[in-house]
Amino acid sequence: RTHRAPHAGGPTPEYERALAHAFARFASSPSATAWTRDEFASFFKLVNDTDDADDVDAAWQFATEVFDTDAAGRLTRRGFFALYLSQACDSSGTAEVEKDLTRLGLRRNGCWLLTDVDSDHHASAAVAS
Repeated sequence: RTHRAPHAGGPTPEYERALAHAFARFASSPSATAWTRDEFASFFKLVNDTDDADDVDAAWQFATEVFDTDAAGRLTRRGFFALYLSQACDSSGTAEVEKDLTRLGLRRNGCWLLTDVDSDHHASAAVAS
């Protein structure tokens, strides 16, 4: 199965789990519903292999201007999902999404490496694609 939105119009369950895992991994707590700029920066730096503050600032500005934020201006889980779903539906962004999921340890050699996210953000099983 692909990580892109299937013909039914929505993401696959594996893709949704991957996004939930990625969000929880960088969130300050398991119950967090939004990321601060610092949490977003940690995520962005890992998936883009960069420490460039200007790149982080530009990405944060884009994400918080285009996608859902809370009253404090933090990127919500819904906003994070929308950001990735829009990228996955863009044919030029598919390779970038695959790269991100691989860097996060959620895909390898075409296979999903997913579990339910626990409070320690550790994986415990693999799911074949």
